[in-house]
Amino acid sequence: IASTGPAVEQGGSVISHGGPSLRAASGAAVFARRKDYAQLGLDYFPQFSTDLQTWTNSVATPAVIAADADVEILSVPLPAAAPGQSRFFRILVTQP
Repeated sequence: IASTGPAVEQGGSVISHGGPSLRAASGAAVFARRKDYAQLGLDYFPQFSTDLQTWTNSVATPAVIAADADVEILSVPLPAAAPGQSRFFRILVTQP
């Protein structure tokens, strides 16, 4: 599945596949996950950082906000940060 730009959803439907993105206004991080991830033995871990050096796994369970035949768009709440503190987001995908 190609990934170009942020994942976009509207009304529960995926209108564009894409990479992870932060939505600071809604306080969420959004990412796409293959629907067949379990059959492929993939694990997805949303991670956050304030310095791009130390990454912490999200403790929240991602919520599916849209889906199509191939992917699900998931949302996970942003962790609290100090005022003016930078926040970065990535998805770690592993195959144990």
